[in-house]
Amino acid sequence: MAAKKMLGPVMWVDAGTFFMIVSKAGTPVVCHQGPGKLSLSGNHVYLTSYKGFLFRNESKEAIRLPPCEFIEVKQIQ
Repeated sequence: MAAKKMLGPVMWVDAGTFFMIVSKAGTPVVCHQGPGKLSLSGNHVYLTSYKGFLFRNESKEAIRLPPCEFIEVKQIQ
């Protein structure tokens, strides 16, 4: 099954804010794209949802996250 493109706002936040959102969400799903061939920026990219909003973070270093369902993905656009 292929994922469909999502339309709507994505909130870009810093690493500290992303950690806080994941902490508040209980046991959220966090998607992670590592800094590999498909990452144009060479950064770690994280994506999660909270209260109907999507939150994204890009960082040079991996973020240490609270307990969550962690899904490694090939690419986050």
